[in-house]
Amino acid sequence: MPFGPHIPAMYGDNGEHRRLGLFMMAINPEMFGGGEMLAHVATAMAKEARIQPLAGGAEGVQVPGDPEYRTQEKRSRDGIQIKPGLLEEMQTWSQTLGVAMAFAPDT
Repeated sequence: MPFGPHIPAMYGDNGEHRRLGLFMMAINPEMFGGGEMLAHVATAMAKEARIQPLAGGAEGVQVPGDPEYRTQEKRSRDGIQIKPGLLEEMQTWSQTLGVAMAFAPDT
């Protein structure tokens, strides 16, 4: 079964079958101790991962969610930068629709 770059293009030769498959599995975490137990184990695993010796040049150990938490903290502190063209378009639509901007853009 093809994968990655070996999958035929989605558009173009519509006569060629893409020969794709899909497997989905739903797991109920409660069946494996889930809930509070799962949260406790995941937290313990993350703490242990973070105290491991770092590979040369590494700045730290990350666990799933770390980049998103850092981004959320930065955006909460500094705001989200909006390109001038998009800001102008938002202001135009705000005026057209008679809706106040939800924030005061920096000028």
